[in-house]
Amino acid sequence: MGEEDVIKWIQESVIATQSFVHLAKDNRVLGATRETVSEVSSMHLIPTRGTVLLLVKCDPRFIKLSETLCLFNISDTNTYRPQEIVLYLTNFSKTS
Repeated sequence: MGEEDVIKWIQESVIATQSFVHLAKDNRVLGATRETVSEVSSMHLIPTRGTVLLLVKCDPRFIKLSETLCLFNISDTNTYRPQEIVLYLTNFSKTS
């Protein structure tokens, strides 16, 4: 998969924590808002060639901080999927 394919796969994927997956699927929405970025300077992240950085908004309609994060693409196949996905978290305070 090239970078453009990875970006398309991410844009078409559902991103939600476990308790919100069925809600997202039933309502045919993609869950949390995501944005591809060229760097995350606050975390000193600059991607190497072939790597895509993604910011995911921690939206309480789709993300519950204590739950497992789910990211999947309904159109996923063995040949149409990223080789790996790495999650980086920033320091944050729980407000709920």
